[in-house]
Amino acid sequence: MGDLPIPAWKTDIDINRDQYSKDLMEHRFEVNSTTRIGDLVQHIGDRLNFQSAEGFCLVVSIRDKTVALANEEFLFDSIQEICSWVASDSSFKKGQSQRFLYELMYMRKVWLTMVPGKDRIADVVCHYPQEVPKYILGYQKCSKSDAAVLGALIFRADNGDRKLDLLDDSKKLMAKLVPPYHLKLQSNKEWKKAISEVYKKQMGMTSEDAKINYLRFVFPWSTFGSSFFDVKQTTEKRFPENITIAINKNGIFILDRQTREPLTLYPFTEVTSLDHYKVNVLTGRKLCAARMRDPSRLQDGRPHHVLHITSRASQ
Repeated sequence: MGDLPIPAWKTDIDINRDQYSKDLMEHRFEVNSTTRIGDLVQHIGDRLNFQSAEGFCLVVSIRDKTVALANEEFLFDSIQEICSWVASDSSFKKGQSQRFLYELMYMRKVWLTMVPGKDRIADVVCHYPQEVPKYILGYQKCSKSDAAVLGALIFRADNGDRKLDLLDDSKKLMAKLVPPYHLKLQSNKEWKKAISEVYKKQMGMTSEDAKINYLRFVFPWSTFGSSFFDVKQTTEKRFPENITIAINKNGIFILDRQTREPLTLYPFTEVTSLDHYKVNVLTGRKLCAARMRDPSRLQDGRPHHVLHITSRASQ
């Protein structure tokens, strides 16, 4: 079983199945100090009727730290370790309260075997909500015509056939459908017209199909399934100081932060080490970077599939 640094106790975990659909569902899991993370990951996947929980993980977010939990570890031991790490932060003043609120998220971490349409439930519940914010925040670049297609799919995914809502060409609505670098290219009225034309051609497509079609559309992109980090690098003169790192199954992409154009790709065969602060490559080059949270996991400030620890704990 292994050692348990934390005294034995138990509590319940509620999982909000889908933050983005109208048919909100909730599942509850009882966990205790002997619960291993991998077991909980599997139980959640089974309860959600995923074909497989392989590639999924639990991620804890506390203050400005976001950490994927190791499957072989005990749940509460890992959380306690992270809390202790955060508490040791030099930014804390002496005597300052060190009580932390944290969020647990159920997310796909490994995208090697993921193919859109292979597991429709996982596509709708996890894959689509994880990928859309990366695009809307401007981390994935595409043509203006592709942006109109994706905007129509996103609108249909969220609203179905409620086309009256698309009559609104407000800045707030367009910002949910079009990345900021494309919004600058034409007016909101012109974007509404372009998206509406594509939307009409999609008549009969369900909200669920729109989510899967969105994934199929972006699946060929080289940065699909990436975690994005805005960082500063200090050693490569051929790169600008401010860059974006995209990490996915292909390796580590270096992107120009302003244009999102790829500057280079380091396959994992060339990476000797990777941590929160630097990337080392075989040639001896070192990219020194200030660690930042992955901004692509949030949409409207909401994390994906938050597991809320309830107060119903017992000894």
